[in-house]
Amino acid sequence: MKRNIFFTTLIFLTSFSASAQLVPNNKIYLEFLKTTEEVNVDGSDAVEMLHSYIRDKTTLNIIASKEDAEYILTLSVVEKNMGKRKGRILISENASGKVIFDTEWQKANSTAFYGYSGTRAVIGKMVKQFILKSYPLIAVDD
Repeated sequence: MKRNIFFTTLIFLTSFSASAQLVPNNKIYLEFLKTTEEVNVDGSDAVEMLHSYIRDKTTLNIIASKEDAEYILTLSVVEKNMGKRKGRILISENASGKVIFDTEWQKANSTAFYGYSGTRAVIGKMVKQFILKSYPLIAVDD
C-alpha cells in the first residue's frame, strides 16, 4: 500500500514539474495563423490587438525575433457574421514546438466595451478568461 502511494506521488510530481509554465518575463513571440476555408480577419491588426493586451495585462516580454523567443503565441481569428468573431490562441514552446495551452475556439460579439470590434472582443476574452486564469503568475498587479 505504502509503495503504491509512493509511486503515485512520484508520477504526479514528475508530470507536474515536467509541464511547461509561463512565468513573469518569459520571452514570447506573437504570430497570426490563417484558418483555411474561413474568412480570416486582417492578421496584422489582430496581432497588434493581442500585443496590446499582452503588454498591458501581463508581465511577459514580447520580442520581435521568433528565434529568441521561449514561447510562441499563435492567434487565429475568423469572421462569422456582422460583428461576430471566432478566435483561438495556441501557446507552444519554441524549442520543442510542443503546444502547452489551447484556448479552443471562442466566440465573441462586438460591443461598445470593446470599441464595437468583434476581433478585439474575442482576443480580450481569450486573454482575460483563459490565459490569465490558467497562468495567474503572469498577470499585472492592478
